[in-house]
Amino acid sequence: ISGMKVTIPVTINVNRNTQTITWNQDIANILTTDNITFNAEAKTNITYTSSNTDIAEVQGNQLVIKTSGEVTITATAEQTEKYEATTATKTIVITKATPAVISLPTVDPITYGTTLQDATLNGGQTDTEGTWNWNDDLTTLLNAGTHTLNIQFVPTNTAWYNTLNTTID
Repeated sequence: ISGMKVTIPVTINVNRNTQTITWNQDIANILTTDNITFNAEAKTNITYTSSNTDIAEVQGNQLVIKTSGEVTITATAEQTEKYEATTATKTIVITKATPAVISLPTVDPITYGTTLQDATLNGGQTDTEGTWNWNDDLTTLLNAGTHTLNIQFVPTNTAWYNTLNTTID
């Protein structure tokens, strides 16, 4: 048969390239006071999400910590005409920080026969706001002499900081 044209239908599947996310941060265990900026890399733009925004959320590539706990952060590389979307995750355990003591409080001399209830803690400084309190029985009468007494620092921000127990003489 001469002069005839034959058309053969052909189906071509064009697949997107796969991509991987490179995320080399060691952020498995962090403190509530840490500043974390995510730095994962891929062929396309990456967005980050948190599994529990009550503990921590992500704004751009910055982790915003609200309290201690465990969250999983998902990095998602977007799909484009050329690349498939992909994800990578990191589970992070966020632990409360312990206040750093800059100076311990002092106490005025206690008169023999009085109790700690009548003694006031003066000064004392840490790297966060809070209050110093006695952590001993306030009704105990103290003998004359030097004593090692228990005190406690209670941070204002209890979501980020542990209570600190220590002693003074």
